[in-house]
Amino acid sequence: MIKKGVVTLDFKCLLKNVKLKRYISLVFVCGIMLIVFSDKFYKPVNSQDIPKERETNIKNEEHDDLEKRLEALFEQIEGAGKVKVMITYKSGPEKVVATETKSAEDTLEETASNTNRTSRSVSSEVKMAYSEGDTYKGEPFIIKENTPEIEGVVVVAQGGGDIMVKEAISKAAQALFNVPAHKVEVLRMGV
Repeated sequence: MIKKGVVTLDFKCLLKNVKLKRYISLVFVCGIMLIVFSDKFYKPVNSQDIPKERETNIKNEEHDDLEKRLEALFEQIEGAGKVKVMITYKSGPEKVVATETKSAEDTLEETASNTNRTSRSVSSEVKMAYSEGDTYKGEPFIIKENTPEIEGVVVVAQGGGDIMVKEAISKAAQALFNVPAHKVEVLRMGV
């Protein structure tokens, strides 16, 4: 029994020790700071963010390449001279993903003494297909990618003041992109 009292007494003496209290307080404050500021030091990388940025850059390069190809084509029109092209789009490309649809239909008929009651329930479940089989790591399986719809085409050409050049460029743009004439504008380039 005496030993027990001594151990208790020693433990109380340790708690009274100022240095120990300071160390415990310091460890406690550091722990709180780590919890509060942990999001500042660690930022998880979302693997899907990187491909989206890269995909956007690729799409921009494709659009720029299309405009450059049109400039080279329109410069071949007699009297057009130097040409600059700008194409605007209604939206970006659309990806169609593979899905699996399960549907079920249940019909329940109840007959009471004078009344018949029928209830019907329909349920469906749609799941996306993933390329690697793992829904958390795999990319959605894309069936096709629809090109973006063109909103308008603006062409600035040195020969844009000539009605024949203007009409030739406008008809070429309409034929290439299947857009109506009011969505194609051909202007004369300033000096």
